[in-house]
Amino acid sequence: MLKFVTALSGALVAAWALVGSATDASAGYGHRHHGCCGPIAPTYHYHNKIVKKNVWRHHNVWKTKYVPRIHRIVEVTRIRPIIHVHDVTHVHHKIVGFVRPVHQHMTQWLPAHRYVTHKRYDTWSCGCH
Repeated sequence: MLKFVTALSGALVAAWALVGSATDASAGYGHRHHGCCGPIAPTYHYHNKIVKKNVWRHHNVWKTKYVPRIHRIVEVTRIRPIIHVHDVTHVHHKIVGFVRPVHQHMTQWLPAHRYVTHKRYDTWSCGCH
């Protein structure tokens, strides 16, 4: 397996050399600095920038615990007894008289009663006496 990989990589390098030599000397990118010496491979500059991140991973875990709750359904039958009391009172009146002496004192002014008396004196004077 290693021999196969080595042979394949060698064939690729040879093919690349043949393709590179067949191109024109003014390939577009090399005429600025180096003249007409063939293509210059592009240059890559890598800059590593450190970006700090604080990663918080919160996990909300919900655990369901079923607690029995009693829902009471109470049906109440209310019985109200009605007691009708007929309260009849017969009042029998009996009149009994008894004597109780009551003494009262009062003064009354009566109208004046006039008595007119008449007397008659007959006086005789006589010389013959």
